[in-house]
Amino acid sequence: MTERLYFQDPYLKSFTARVIGRLDVEGRPAVLLDRTAFYPTSGGQPHDTGRIGDAEVLEVLEDGGRILHVLSSPVKEDELLCEVDFKRRYDHMQQHTAQHILSRAFELLAHADTVGFHLGKETTTIDLSVRELPQETILRVEELANAKVFENRPVRTFVVPYEELSKYNVRKPPEPREWVRLVEVSGFDVCGCGGTHVRHTGETGLIKVVGTERVRSDVRVHMVSGKRALRDFRQNLDLVHRCAAMLSAAPADLPDAIARILRENDERFRTISHMAEDLLQFRAREYIQQKKGRLVSDLLQGYTVEQARILVQRIVQHPDTVALFGVDSDRPSLIFARSDDVDLDMLRLLQLALPLIDGRGGGNPRFAQGGGKRQEGLKEALQLAVSAAYAGS
Repeated sequence: MTERLYFQDPYLKSFTARVIGRLDVEGRPAVLLDRTAFYPTSGGQPHDTGRIGDAEVLEVLEDGGRILHVLSSPVKEDELLCEVDFKRRYDHMQQHTAQHILSRAFELLAHADTVGFHLGKETTTIDLSVRELPQETILRVEELANAKVFENRPVRTFVVPYEELSKYNVRKPPEPREWVRLVEVSGFDVCGCGGTHVRHTGETGLIKVVGTERVRSDVRVHMVSGKRALRDFRQNLDLVHRCAAMLSAAPADLPDAIARILRENDERFRTISHMAEDLLQFRAREYIQQKKGRLVSDLLQGYTVEQARILVQRIVQHPDTVALFGVDSDRPSLIFARSDDVDLDMLRLLQLALPLIDGRGGGNPRFAQGGGKRQEGLKEALQLAVSAAYAGS
């Protein structure tokens, strides 16, 4: 049985250990040690990394009570110096302790139980048993959680027999077992947990909720604390200053500056839309004036499919008119239409032409539209439809 040093001292950075087993884990070398400070992936907290001898610790797994240290290369020595990547470990200690504090605050102020927890690379997530979480509630919870941080309350871990669990106001009672490990934030929270934690709440640093999302019937909260909170603040502040510089505005004036730009863009969009409508109406009149017989046809470039569709519909508002157009864009398209007084099936023409552009589409005898994949077949497809239209007219 491996002695778990991380339970005794989560701040332990280096230690010596004896190899008691060598094995292979999915093609990678691994060792069992008589004692270890490397935390294995468990309970939502990721594993530690570091070095054992000259080998990197890539992963630490718990397998039937055994702790497997997966290495970058085999180690030959039986007695080895081991070093925990304490930067990673301390980050996990900060996040995990902050999660306990925040979970308790959500329980008190939002009546939301924590039903899931995962310590991720960027954020820590807490799944809460509520259907919605108003922003004002989140702010109140943050205030309470950070008040406990600023009070720098002691955090202790201890083990008790399961039958004595009722003596403690445990937030989330663990599954029955002989002994239970508890983590206590003095005077605020007691929770069953096997993770690593800081000694005082002040070490967690600022606790901040950075986002929420719905997960089935629960709400998932994304949070950061400690150095992660500092990094998040710096990134957001940098974005604010960059945006302010782009708009030649002071950071405090950004909302007004953005609102002004949005209003101006709306006005420009309306102006452009009106001009585009006028241009399409003008182009439709040009096509009608230039048509020979009832047929109008062209291969359009620089038009969106939607613009081409509007143009075709404007053209066939004139009596005795058939409009057969292709749109030369990233997805070659065909748009066929006729006026009500013409007896010609547009869907039949489309179905005839679509194979040449490897396309699909649909419509009815009056209007049909489709798109394809073969750009090089578009001109031929349009010509085929025009020939068929002349033959059927």
